[in-house]
Amino acid sequence: MKTTFNITRFGKLFKKEFVERAPVIFKMMAVISLILIGIWLTSILFGTDIIFQTKIRSVYIYLIVFGTAVVAPFAFYNDFNHTKKGLDYISLPASISEKFLSMFVLSLIIIPVIAFITVMFADTTIAIISPTYFSGFIFSDNLFFSKLFYSIPDLFILPSMCFLGNLIYRNNKVVKTFLSAAGVYILLAAILVFLFQYLFKTELNTLGSNFNYRFDNLINLYQSDFIAKFPVMKFATGVMALLYNFGIPAAALTGAYYRIKNIQY
Repeated sequence: MKTTFNITRFGKLFKKEFVERAPVIFKMMAVISLILIGIWLTSILFGTDIIFQTKIRSVYIYLIVFGTAVVAPFAFYNDFNHTKKGLDYISLPASISEKFLSMFVLSLIIIPVIAFITVMFADTTIAIISPTYFSGFIFSDNLFFSKLFYSIPDLFILPSMCFLGNLIYRNNKVVKTFLSAAGVYILLAAILVFLFQYLFKTELNTLGSNFNYRFDNLINLYQSDFIAKFPVMKFATGVMALLYNFGIPAAALTGAYYRIKNIQY
């Protein structure tokens, strides 16, 4: 097994993987576009007065990008750790780093980007044809792109765990991966409950009823004026925000790399 990274060899490997999976990618993009088209045609068919504003369609696009990143590892590399089928992939003339990077880029970057472009194209086309039902263009909504940018960490948390779970588990991969992800979530939730309901109970009483926290806004909470005067609480919030938004994906991807490196058939 080669251990060095060669950009030319990586390019050949990535091209091979992309071409081989192109039919699956095309089917995925067709389905997500047809869902959006189906919503539009159903509205016309039943003559409803519902107008799908950009805010509603933005949620659909976000869910599609997130969903494709979750599904991609299972759809493209389900046989990687199969006792027989996995040997074909592991024996390819490429290093561990090249294989890992190819799998990561294709599953968690390229596919979500293609899904984003596909749905944006379908949405824009419908908005041009039928502005009565699809009002406005999403690409002209600066708030949408701002929210999408700040949601990038969220788009990697569960997908990175799916990336790892697909490589670790040989059977019932989806179920076991989601159960593991739920376990991680519950553990972090328990830590947060302990911190904010017990350790920082006095501080919470001082802040009053306007204070609230969720996993998806811990960074905003850390940056807010609410806890600026409580340095220990601010530090703990920052640690939890880093752990949730960056620590989990980093740990999952590190685990995935070592799984590829040490896999036994």
